[in-house]
Amino acid sequence: MARQSLSALFRMVAGIGLVAALAFPASAFAGPSSDAVVVATPFAAKLGLSGAYAQCPAGQRVVGGGVLHTASQQIYVGGSGPLDSTTSPPINPTTAAQSTVNGDVATQWYAGVSNPVSDPAAVKTFALCSASSDATVRVASFSIAGRSTGVITVKCPTGQRALGGGVIQYSWPDNRILASGPLDSSGQLSNTTDGDVATKWYSAVHNWPNHTVQFKAFAICSADSQATIQATPFSVAGNATGDARVRCPDGQRIVGGGIVQGGPAKFIGLRDSGPLDDTGLAANTDDGDLGRHWYATVENRNPYKVNFKVLAVCELG
Repeated sequence: MARQSLSALFRMVAGIGLVAALAFPASAFAGPSSDAVVVATPFAAKLGLSGAYAQCPAGQRVVGGGVLHTASQQIYVGGSGPLDSTTSPPINPTTAAQSTVNGDVATQWYAGVSNPVSDPAAVKTFALCSASSDATVRVASFSIAGRSTGVITVKCPTGQRALGGGVIQYSWPDNRILASGPLDSSGQLSNTTDGDVATKWYSAVHNWPNHTVQFKAFAICSADSQATIQATPFSVAGNATGDARVRCPDGQRIVGGGIVQGGPAKFIGLRDSGPLDDTGLAANTDDGDLGRHWYATVENRNPYKVNFKVLAVCELG
């Protein structure tokens, strides 16, 4: 009799446990979720070089960011990356890039563009800001000789994931970002695909001036994040411009993203790379929105086709 009572008790406890488990959403068992939202700073890019900063609210930190334009003319990204809080806008990106070092908490995103025509262009700098993330910055300084291209990859510490990243020049000549985006542990774009964990951030830059210029590359790394990559491959014909976007799975939001070319760095121009809300329009993506897509436009100045991937780093939220 006692044995039957004990068996019934076990069944009752198991049933209660099952009901309790079903009462919670699946996301409750899926690890941390992100509270990252968009902060947008619109600015008018006049002829030549200009830039702007998107600052996170007090108590929040940058996990990713980018820059998008809504203009019809050619705009080229010359710098886009996270900065710490040691200086406040209006600031010189030279000073800010030098002061942002390993382990810093990024609190703002800087983006600079080059506009080769006289008509002002509508541009937005975006920061993806989180109040709960543990993300900190990893950096690598490098230099590029005049009229040449350089590449660098910044790796997150073991056990951490890359959420965002970028590259900023120490001075403000006319440089062009060719690519900036996450890679998995293989460090190869061909192996980086949906569901992979980003552990590195790749950047490629072409230095147009005749003199050597210093740069700093960034990865924003987190030990708590469960973010994974979504990737959209696309190709651009020779001497043509192409664009693509990648969307996070349902129930997930953008925490970072970018674009990387297949193979060695090519002679290309990055027109824009940044987050979009549910509308999929840069003009509508504003403060407090959730990033759902990552969008990029690239100009292929080679006479042959070049393959790319637009990459989003997505997390529950």
